[in-house]
Amino acid sequence: METNKEIIAQRGDYSCPVCLELCVQPVLAPCGHFTCFQCHKRVAEAGMPCPMCRARFDELFVPAIDREMQSRIAAETGRRYEERKAELERAGEWIAGNKRLVRFSYGNTHEKVENPKPSRSKKGARNGHQWCMFISLNNDPEETARYIKSVTYHLHPTFCPSKIKVTDAPFLLCRHGWGYFQVQMDIEFRESTGIGVHILEHMLSFEDNGHTESVILEIDGDT
Repeated sequence: METNKEIIAQRGDYSCPVCLELCVQPVLAPCGHFTCFQCHKRVAEAGMPCPMCRARFDELFVPAIDREMQSRIAAETGRRYEERKAELERAGEWIAGNKRLVRFSYGNTHEKVENPKPSRSKKGARNGHQWCMFISLNNDPEETARYIKSVTYHLHPTFCPSKIKVTDAPFLLCRHGWGYFQVQMDIEFRESTGIGVHILEHMLSFEDNGHTESVILEIDGDT
């Protein structure tokens, strides 16, 4: 039985089904469908299903460029491939051969507080929620620390201090409060990753056990 990749090659249609651009960085999903890397990255980070068949991806799935298909597309499309590659390089979206992709999970845990204390920032409110911010790779603190040196959290101005730097993975920051707000995370990566500081934002969630998001980043291959 022919694979989806073989069928695509026979058709000679290498357009990404999402953005309709020439797919010069093809990613083959577990369901067998392919898209360009940038489109698949956006879909995966948003927790969305395959745009073709609606199949759900494993939360740990990290899109990887299919180098065999990429070589075939380059050979068959020639100048079009080089033009599209140049566009992505100018936009900073071209994945060099020495880069690899790593998915980090971040967000907040949550639990309700029994017998909450009165809030100091809002009259009549009680600090009925305990939340903890975090960022992690595969729930492994040691592995996370290989990539991340520190995380600086920017909290609502009513917290004192409102800017806190955490240096131990998984970079937990726990507080009690009465309301949710957006937390900025300044993530300082280790020099070997080639990233520097990456900024993320997360809206605190007091639904059930909290909320987790993910981000896929390009890491230097030797890290």
